[in-house]
Amino acid sequence: MILRYAPLAAGLLLAGCSTSAIGPGTASSINGSYQFAEYSTATSLDMNPTGTATVTATDDTHVAILVKGMSGKTRVTYSYTNVVVDGPGPDSYTLLYKGHTIGEAGNDGLNRYLTLTPSSSIIIKSIEY
Repeated sequence: MILRYAPLAAGLLLAGCSTSAIGPGTASSINGSYQFAEYSTATSLDMNPTGTATVTATDDTHVAILVKGMSGKTRVTYSYTNVVVDGPGPDSYTLLYKGHTIGEAGNDGLNRYLTLTPSSSIIIKSIEY
């Protein structure tokens, strides 16, 4: 008798462990313009970069991200299309591009934020303005 319900119980347990928040309106939760707050590389940290990251929802679960700005004399330009918005939600999302994590977005209670890691040594932190 117990074996009859074991597959059902296992299925419910696995469904309950899912952390994905992909669903209607997930991408629109991070839609907007974000001002650079910090730009760091393996060798330097700029607490006063200039620039913006614009996030545009393309459908319920995907966004396009355009990043343009300056850090000192370094021009910062990145463009991503078809970025998947995933994560535990509703205040924290993981951004996936071609199967790789490129950052996270969310709300820390004070501001909506966007953190991008275009490479292993570059981190761009932005807040919504």
